Amino acid sequence: MPFSRRGFFALTVVVALVGCGGAAEGSPDPVDADTDGASPLPDEGTPDVQENVGVVDSAEEEVADAAPPLDPDISAVPYNATAFAVGMMAGDAEPSRAMIWTRYTGSRKLFARVTEVVSGMPSKVVFERAVTPAAGGYVHLDAEGLSPDTEYQYAFLEHDGAKYVGRTYLGRFRTAIADDELKVLTFGGTSCNHINGVPFASLAHAATAKLDFFLHTGDHVYADAAETLAEYRGVYDKYWAVKNLAAVHRSTGLYTIWDDHEVVNNWASDTVGGARVDAARRAFFEYRAFRKHPTAPDRLWRSFKWGKTAEFFILDVRGERKKKTRLLASGAANPDAEIISQAQMDWLKTGLKSSKAVFKFVVTSKYFSGPNDVDNDDSWPGYPAQRNELLNHLVNNDIPGVWFLTGDVHKGIIEKIQPTGEAARYREVYMGPSGSGGDPRPEATVCNGTGQREVFLDVRSYSRLRADPIGKTLEIEFIGESGAVLCKKKYPA
Repeated sequence: MPFSRRGFFALTVVVALVGCGGAAEGSPDPVDADTDGASPLPDEGTPDVQENVGVVDSAEEEVADAAPPLDPDISAVPYNATAFAVGMMAGDAEPSRAMIWTRYTGSRKLFARVTEVVSGMPSKVVFERAVTPAAGGYVHLDAEGLSPDTEYQYAFLEHDGAKYVGRTYLGRFRTAIADDELKVLTFGGTSCNHINGVPFASLAHAATAKLDFFLHTGDHVYADAAETLAEYRGVYDKYWAVKNLAAVHRSTGLYTIWDDHEVVNNWASDTVGGARVDAARRAFFEYRAFRKHPTAPDRLWRSFKWGKTAEFFILDVRGERKKKTRLLASGAANPDAEIISQAQMDWLKTGLKSSKAVFKFVVTSKYFSGPNDVDNDDSWPGYPAQRNELLNHLVNNDIPGVWFLTGDVHKGIIEKIQPTGEAARYREVYMGPSGSGGDPRPEATVCNGTGQREVFLDVRSYSRLRADPIGKTLEIEFIGESGAVLCKKKYPA
């Protein structure tokens, strides 16, 4: 029988509530769904309680001190491809906790298990407890009491009253390093997973890379045709079942943000709203291992630290932008136009200035590099007042180690934020795309540009970054669909 043991960590109940550039593409049904039961990975063997909560059983059983430890190896329990058809995910990892997520459509008793991994093998079960999915089958659990810089395996298991009879795949995540630590980090990132790019071949390689974590900068799905909650849920069900995307989701912890196609192409808070955005936002939360803000549950912008090595500032440049106020009646740029709220801007500026991390990554679903462009209503250059406000803050305070990470334009790019001047010391990395666009012509590859743009790849890829806080270097690789390194660059922090 499964049971909870004294000394195991606590689990917090979290609510299961509910773009890339260019017009929305068609949305055929996905292929290569992850339902064959054979994992492509090694099978290593703040409370916010509202409606639709995935409930954790509150009472722990009292177990005699002599009770035998749980067997950490559950690889013999069969994978249930039907009941867990859209996979699993871990996310928003911190030094002592991480979110774990699944959607369960079965009817048996469900348990969550987290196991410490040592030398690639499951070593010690640190938690096991019954959970009750929310309406629709969504389970969001905040696994607390973990150790920093530790690899964990997690799974959700079906129980029939006597034994385990089915499970998810065996997922993996790593907790963030302790706040005072310096350690090399290797992480991945991508954007723009249009279904026409199935099987998302580059992600098959990302899923086996044992990354510390993975960033997705938006257009994780293309849901432009959806308007109701049921329709948005249907889009996620299709995308999350695609084999290679599901493999990345369970291979490491994720940090995610939306862009436009999670709602509708090129939307802004003052152009699309009401029930449609509410439904899209709810589905966004329902289908991710995302820790909601304790006092602002709809807020998507947040930050995460990995010791003194890196801090990540994840921006929401969709849900707060005001596109209609971007220009004055004269056609000139409006100094009050916002791509993010002033509250988000103030939070970002304060965080960048006070951060002690060697690397400070600004994660934005829309590109920042310029020059300013009043004709561009969909990216930072089209909002020059706020763009200049942030650039001036960086330059005037001489803030080192700032990198911008983005997606959106269906290219893999590294370029200086500005071609010349003091801000040219800062660079932006366009990560991906892993599903949209792509051009196989060899002449589309530029790995050693000499101007503002230093790398340009018009092919599908994901990005792998290695941040070394001791040597103070950032190595950036673009990995293509064959698994080959298409471009590799190294920069000082």
